[in-house]
Amino acid sequence: MDWIKKPTSLLWLDAFGALTTAFVTGLLLATEILATGLPTSYLWFMSMTAAGFAVFDLLSYRFAADARRPLAIVAVLNLLYCTVAVTACSIYWSSLTTMGLIYFGLESALVVPLAILELVVASRKE
Repeated sequence: MDWIKKPTSLLWLDAFGALTTAFVTGLLLATEILATGLPTSYLWFMSMTAAGFAVFDLLSYRFAADARRPLAIVAVLNLLYCTVAVTACSIYWSSLTTMGLIYFGLESALVVPLAILELVVASRKE
């Protein structure tokens, strides 16, 4: 699994995850195909934020001479994203559905370890 130690590989992986999040939160959750109990405006905000992360990942992959710095930025943004998601779930706890709890719980369970890995890889000297 040497590919996972490369900053550029992690940027690709993060871009894929961000695009998946943008799709799921924007097209499935915000359109209420799958009910979460969170306001639609919040879900659209999360979707657009994830799409922005994907654009940043892909542009960093393409144009950054050293991918470690953008990878560290992405890692911090991912942790902030999860913090916002968990905070929103806490605020809307009384209206949160099982689907919302499962989705945002799984998302955070995937994104937080990825962000930690990104920070570790970004901090390595080449």
